[in-house]
Amino acid sequence: MPESEHAPQKALETWLIQLENLNPDLTGWELFRIWELARQTGPEGFDMAAAHTARLIDLYLASDVKQKGKDILAEYFFELDKCAKKLCDKGLIAAPIINEKASFTTAMVPAQTTTALDRCRIMNRVDMPALLTKAADAFRRRNEVVETVLEIAFRILWLLDENRAIQWFKAYFAAHDKELDPDVIRDALTTLSHAAELPMDVLAWAERWSVDPNLREYWPLVTRKADKLLCGNGLRNWAKNCSPRNASLAHLRLMVRMDKLDDDSLLAWLRRSLDELGECVLRFMALENSLEGQGDRKDWIQVTLFSELKRIASLFPVMLMACDQLLCLPDGTEQLAMAFMGLSGKGRDLWEKRLLEFSTKVIRRTFVYDMRAHRTPVETIRRLTFGDDNAFRAAYAELDFFSEQFDSYEQREKVIRKLAVYYASYRHVQLIGAEIAKRYRSLMRMLHEDFLRQYLTEAQLKELAEIGVLRDLATQAAAARRYLARRRKIESTLEDMMASKIDYEQAIRNERLGVFRRLMDKSTPTVPPMTTDTKMRQ
Repeated sequence: MPESEHAPQKALETWLIQLENLNPDLTGWELFRIWELARQTGPEGFDMAAAHTARLIDLYLASDVKQKGKDILAEYFFELDKCAKKLCDKGLIAAPIINEKASFTTAMVPAQTTTALDRCRIMNRVDMPALLTKAADAFRRRNEVVETVLEIAFRILWLLDENRAIQWFKAYFAAHDKELDPDVIRDALTTLSHAAELPMDVLAWAERWSVDPNLREYWPLVTRKADKLLCGNGLRNWAKNCSPRNASLAHLRLMVRMDKLDDDSLLAWLRRSLDELGECVLRFMALENSLEGQGDRKDWIQVTLFSELKRIASLFPVMLMACDQLLCLPDGTEQLAMAFMGLSGKGRDLWEKRLLEFSTKVIRRTFVYDMRAHRTPVETIRRLTFGDDNAFRAAYAELDFFSEQFDSYEQREKVIRKLAVYYASYRHVQLIGAEIAKRYRSLMRMLHEDFLRQYLTEAQLKELAEIGVLRDLATQAAAARRYLARRRKIESTLEDMMASKIDYEQAIRNERLGVFRRLMDKSTPTVPPMTTDTKMRQ
């Protein structure tokens, strides 16, 4: 392309016109040349580029791929609604709340909402046409793997003038509210992520997309990018005035200042911080036992109790800001819930060790009781392996071949250690449920205002109330306990367990949104609130 004969703005316009073929497959050199032309053109070319970008969006949305994809999803949702109505008529699910207004992504998200449990029942029990399901999944998957020319056009606007690009995005979002396409949102969020700081009226849109359960179910990449935008801006705002109280927070502040907030770095930091939060909660609850018999010696109690609460208060908000990295993992939700119960890191290892010691004592006592009842070791081993033939043979091999008895005390202890592992596994669900319930009661008792007033001064209580740590910790501990209890019920179905995970993640996201607004010194969004179809019934 003979660009040397044209001014940079004219050459840039030629490239923008070429993008109208909707083919984003440009070489690295071509992209480098486009970025250079945008920098050379400067703000005076913004109006021209904005007009071409608006036309490019219209062309993209009118393309055959998008139109057929909308038709496929419309048919998919129609069939889903039909199947859901049958389940509703049978009394298997509650009637969905239908909203006459379309969702803000038109046909891309169904304009209705149900409880998480009902949604899981619908998806698990409906009989959808296989080809339609595959086509809908393929179109939704396209949002995660296929690049578009829109990101190139948005990047050009950004290089021409960042401030005007931010205003252009804000105006576009407002003008097309309830009609925004997921691909447009995705590419816009990708471009906005280059900003070091964004105004709250732009971040408020990311807030809406981050907590929308329907959007997260059907277009998860949009939600992840909104999460990342909120996380980056929240952590940067936190790092401006923070005073790290420990090495973990100091490390995070260094990561923010070095702009090292990629997914891998944040996840590695979050894993370490989860262990630290679990240990903080464990130390905090351990204080309850230390308070017995101390009489009027409140000086050390006051200092220790307040110090632990402040440590949790400093770590808890920033962990929530980065928790989207953890929620993407298969077991990330459970790890976070366990941390609020002090069952993370060393706390979990300590409990597992205690469980194994308890199991060893139970097995040893069982052998003694069975010996007094004239039962053979073979009978005891068979009973304690719970029908596992491999385990039975491994333990039976330690007995004397002819007498089927232990030939030494050491031999019996060796079998006991083997059987203790199986017994611990057999009782694990029941015992960890009891441990979680006990720790939850202890935590709630110590977080109660009446308890804290016995040891803390009014000034300290006021400081904690301003930080909000007591309310936040109590709320998240209650949500974690509900999730873990529902997940570990023996009678729970797969649908119940999946619904508990969805509900708990939504509770985390709602709390995270409140933390983000406090970090940004804002209490309310500056865009219209979500409509009924984008809210989740708890």
